[in-house]
Amino acid sequence: MIFMQCHFSSDMIGNKTSINVLLPRRRTLEKLPTLYLLHGYSDDHTVWMRHTSIERYAEMYQIAVIMPDVQRSFYCDIRNQQRGRYWQYVNNELIDLTRRMFPLSDKREDTYVAGLSMGGFGAFKLALNCPETFTAAASLSGALDVELMLERESMDRNELGMYIESIPSVRGSVNDLFAAAKKANALASAVKPRLYHVAARRIFCTRTI
Repeated sequence: MIFMQCHFSSDMIGNKTSINVLLPRRRTLEKLPTLYLLHGYSDDHTVWMRHTSIERYAEMYQIAVIMPDVQRSFYCDIRNQQRGRYWQYVNNELIDLTRRMFPLSDKREDTYVAGLSMGGFGAFKLALNCPETFTAAASLSGALDVELMLERESMDRNELGMYIESIPSVRGSVNDLFAAAKKANALASAVKPRLYHVAARRIFCTRTI
């Protein structure tokens, strides 16, 4: 495996940021299937290499893995600012940049996203709002119900208030995974993303997607 740590300036974030990248040594000239692997609220993008066997799995399945750092953004844009647009970063800039930098397939059937906790929310948010890009998503202990989090948690403490103004502002937006799931369900079967969810003990989702 090839492991790289990349540092660059992001137009959407308005600052320097980092990604960790795993690339299997290609055995053919075909471009690589890709997993975008998203970290949780109390971690950063380095956690996957430090605490999981992701390198071994990437080698086993011959898949590239892109691990971005998004701070505590909840994969959202900071409200009313041109900086800190983390949703625009992961949704547009990151995918375009990594496909230009590395030999990654741009085919939908080769593009996956997964994440832990906050990253589980980000993974489903990407797959449900961008089904033309992602063929499948996995949420591991995902915090999927933003309305429930706003009701139960202090917005000052969990910093969601920087990104999401209120519960009414969630409904029907890209952050409403239940509304996004309904829209995705109306798509042709060939474009519907496959979803895999492992629930946590601390429930952040009481509804069914």
